[in-house]
Order: sequence, then C-alpha cells, then structure tokens
Amino acid sequence: MATKDPVTIAKSVMKAAKQGDATAQYRLGLLYASGKGVKRDLKTAVIWYLKAAEQGHAEAQCVLGSKYTSGQGVERDLRQALHWYQLAADQGDMKAAYYLGSMYDEGQGTDRDPYQAEYWYSKAAESGDVMAQLKLGGMYAREEPLIALSWYRKAADQGNAVAQWNLGVMYAKGKPIKRDLAKAYDWYRQSAEQGFTAAQAALGLAYAQGDGVAQDHEKAASWWLKAADQDDAEAQFNLGLLYSKGLGLALNGASALKWFGRAAEQGVVQAQLHLGLMLAKGELVVANLIEAYKWFAIASKTGKNKVARDNLKRAESLMSEEQLSEGKRRVQEWKPQRLKS
Repeated sequence: MATKDPVTIAKSVMKAAKQGDATAQYRLGLLYASGKGVKRDLKTAVIWYLKAAEQGHAEAQCVLGSKYTSGQGVERDLRQALHWYQLAADQGDMKAAYYLGSMYDEGQGTDRDPYQAEYWYSKAAESGDVMAQLKLGGMYAREEPLIALSWYRKAADQGNAVAQWNLGVMYAKGKPIKRDLAKAYDWYRQSAEQGFTAAQAALGLAYAQGDGVAQDHEKAASWWLKAADQDDAEAQFNLGLLYSKGLGLALNGASALKWFGRAAEQGVVQAQLHLGLMLAKGELVVANLIEAYKWFAIASKTGKNKVARDNLKRAESLMSEEQLSEGKRRVQEWKPQRLKS
C-alpha cells in the first residue's frame, strides 16, 4: 500500500480538525509548526493547539504552555504558560509536570515556591523524567545529600552528563558516601565523553597529578585540550604549562603563549603571570617588554600577586617612557572576557 504524501495527510487531518476532533487539532498544530504538508505558520499552529487544549487535550495544553513560555507564534506570557502547564500536569502529562516545577522553582509566572517545585519535580522524576531527577538532586544536595545521591544516580543511569559529574564529585569527596576514586573517575569519564567540560578538566587534573590513576601527561593533555576548546580557563592555563615544559606534548612556545593568553584573557592570574614571564624573558618566544608589563600589571592588580608586583617593578626599570606609556594604556583598556573558540 502506497504511503500518502504529506499534503494528502494534512488535508485529512485538517478535515477532522475542522469537525472538532481534538487529537486532529493538536496534530494539525504540529503540522503547521513543522511545515509538513502545509506552509509553516507558527501563529496558525498556536490557534490549533489552543482549540485542542480548550477541549482538554493534555499534550496540546503542554505544547501551548511551551509556546507561551518561548513566545513562538504568540506573545510571551508566563502566567498563561503556567495555566496551561497546570491543566496538562493535572491530567498526568509528565513533561508539563516538569515545566510546572521549573516555573515554581524559578518564580516564572508566579511567586517562587520551592514546595510546589519539589512536588511537581517529584511527580515527573518518579515517571522517569531525567531533567526532573537532576533538579531534585540539586534541591536535596545541601540538606539531604543521600536523597540527592539517589536522584543523581537515577539521572546518571539514564546518561545525563551533569548528573554523572555530580555523582563523580560525591565519590571523589567521600560525601555522603565512602570515597572511591575509581568510581568517581568512571562517572567523570562517562560525563566527559559526552562533552561535559568540568568532567574533562577534572580528568585532566587526575592524570596530571596521578591522583587515583597512573600519572599520564599525554592523557592529561588530551582531556585538557577538550575542555580548553570549550573555553575552560583552568584547562587552558594547564595546557600552557604542559606546552611550556614539554610534558605530554612537544615543547612549543607558541602554543604555550596561545593557551596562557586565552586563560589570561579570562582572568586567570597565574596565566597572566606566566605570560608576563615568558614575554619578559623571551622564553620560547620573542621577548615583548610592553606586553610583559601589561600582564604583570594586570596580575598584580587583580590577584594582588607579589611575584607579579616584583616583576612589574623590574619591567618598569627597563622600559623607556614611551614604552611605559603604551603599557599603561594597554592595562587601562584591558577587560576580562569570555572567549569563544
């Protein structure tokens, strides 16, 4: 039997929708939202979601809530979003229960209410909603860490990278369970392999220090590269160290300068200091006294670093008035920034 083309399907759905079938109205909203068989029209999609929602269609109510939250196809209205999520959640729609919990948690469309947030998160989490499980883990982490552990484990077992990271932290710290670095690093690895930056950085540190694993600077470099490419400032600084010392990576002044520079721009004082020292001494790179002065000045100001202050005075004594004036101008113009790779 030949599969019907999207236009034919849309016409059939539209006929049923116009006759008042709530499921067809919801489906027609989805078709207008996706542009399958009809011209994509977000406002028309909302009109059909609303018709279905007013007939009590829970999925339509939940989707309508999301449209009022995002402002797609309708003017953003968080009170309306709360209203439709509530109706859907009361009918057992667990996506709506999670979103409702989130609104109470963040005080969107209503006053912040942690008890209502916990109630609706729990409803969703018990049905297997991984984001609700993660949220409950966070809510319980301070006062009831064992309950937090339970929810993090449920979310981690479903592959949530943030939960895997938090579970790893609990095993690494030995709170609220017995310290177990092997389990900690196993959870870190699962999280890191999904691209979670903090886990990648933590694995890099573990391999660099040989803490709970065999020391391996090549593996440390591999994980720090992944984290650094996502703009983790400490990973960038640590990469600079590896390149400057030839540990796990070939000795490379240009690469050391690059990663120290990225970390320094994000405000890492030790990176600023190392950058200044490399440029002042001409270690592995061409010396640049003006740039060295700039980074010593920034490090001494932001980090109140004595080594930076001492090197700043030394740089000043070697600079001409013109060089000093330019260095001060660069310091004045500098602002920490969040870099994008």
